[in-house]
Amino acid sequence: MHIAGNGSDSDYLRWYEVSTAGILPQVWVYSWSMWIYRIAMLLWALWLSFALLGWLRWGWECTHRLWKTLWTKKV
Repeated sequence: MHIAGNGSDSDYLRWYEVSTAGILPQVWVYSWSMWIYRIAMLLWALWLSFALLGWLRWGWECTHRLWKTLWTKKV
C-alpha cells in the first residue's frame, strides 16, 4: 500500500497523531449512592402529588365560583 503521512509506511499505519499541548486536565467523577437517588425521587414525587392536589383544589374553587354565578337567580 502506498501510505504516506503521519510517520506511516507500508509496514506500520498510524491512525491518529497526538496533538495535545502540555498536561491534560484531571478528570474526576462524583457519584451518589442509589439510595440518595431514590430518596430524591420520593421527595420529588411527594412534592408533585401535594402540589397537584393544591392545583386541583384551586381549579375547582375557580370553576365552582363560575358555576355559582351562572346558576344563581338575579333578584
